This record gives sequence, structure tokens and C-alpha cells, in this order.
Amino acid sequence: MKKIYLLILLSILCGCVEVGNFPAQRQKLHNMNAGQEADFCEKNPDRCIEGVAW
Repeated sequence: MKKIYLLILLSILCGCVEVGNFPAQRQKLHNMNAGQEADFCEKNPDRCIEGVAW
């Protein structure tokens, strides 16, 4: 029973992350999908499918 509690506690501790704290490259990708770089598809048409960046 103690092993189960220890496993649950360890899972909770490993699952705790700071929400919204992305590295710079990840933040750039997040901003692209949020529409903050609306002209991305105009600049890079080979990286877009029907106006959606991938």
C-alpha cells in the first residue's frame, strides 16, 4: 500500500509543470498558430496548407 502512495506522489510531482512557460522556439511556434504572425503563409507558402501553417 505504501508503494502505491509513493507512486502516486511521484506521479503528481513529475506532472507539476509551470503552465505557459515555453522556451523561445516553442513560444514562436505557439504565436504562429495563434494568428500573431498572420503573414506567415504569405512569406512561406510552402509551409502552409490552405492558409494554415504546419
